[in-house]
Amino acid sequence: MRRKLIIIAIALLLVAAIAGARDPQWGYKTSSQQTGDALIYTGAGWFKGIMAVTDGTYSASVSIYDAVTAVTGSTAIIPVWTVTTSSSDKAQAVFLPFDVYFQTGVVVDIEMTGGTIRYVIYYKEE
Repeated sequence: MRRKLIIIAIALLLVAAIAGARDPQWGYKTSSQQTGDALIYTGAGWFKGIMAVTDGTYSASVSIYDAVTAVTGSTAIIPVWTVTTSSSDKAQAVFLPFDVYFQTGVVVDIEMTGGTIRYVIYYKEE
C-alpha cells in the first residue's frame, strides 16, 4: 500500500511539473527596443508589460493604447504611467498580474520634456 502511495505521489509531482511548463506566461514576445512613440504590433493579442530605462535626468509619461495610432478616444491598455527617474534609479517596469486583451494593436505614446528613454513591450499574439 505504501509503495502505491509513493508511486501516486511521484506521478502527481510529474503532472504538476509538466503543467507548470505549460504556464501561459511562456511564449511572450518582446518588441524591439524603442526610443519614442511607436506602433509595436498590429492585430489582436495579450499585453503583459513594459520595461523602461531613462537617462536619469527627466521623468517620462508613457501611455499604451489598443490602436494602431495614438488618437484621442483610443482604448487605453495603460492610460498614463509616469516613469520617475534619478541617477541611481534609471530602470522601471510594469508587469501586470494578468494579461490585458487588445483587438487592434499596441501603440505607445511617450511624453518627455527632455532626456531619453528606451523601452521594450512584452506581449503575446492571439
